[in-house]
Amino acid sequence: MIKTKYLMLLILFISVCTSCQHGVNIVLENKSDTVFDSVLIQTDFNKVKLEKIRKNESHTLFVNFKNSKHKGDGIFILQMFENDKVKSQQFGYYSNGIPPSDDFIIKIYNDTIIINRKHIEEKLIKKRK
Repeated sequence: MIKTKYLMLLILFISVCTSCQHGVNIVLENKSDTVFDSVLIQTDFNKVKLEKIRKNESHTLFVNFKNSKHKGDGIFILQMFENDKVKSQQFGYYSNGIPPSDDFIIKIYNDTIIINRKHIEEKLIKKRK
């Protein structure tokens, strides 16, 4: 009986570890009246670029940490390009080159940028359903 419990816990642990991705999903929603030429999300070691995001469009970007040799701390930087203008916003945090356990939802409005975190436990629960 005890061996069975340990075996079940081991299987659960391995399945959770192998199903995890080594990076961060970022959902970007343009709720403004602006059409951005491009949007860039970067860390100290990686850049993800999205070309042309129109009003009411939503895109999911993945910032990959898998092959990063960066072992330090850092932040994410969001840059939105419109004609000759650039808007920048720092958000989030990673430590020791390890991605946070949260994904991000970024909503761009005309005068505001709202950044929310979505915890990984929520994602795992939804996957199981």
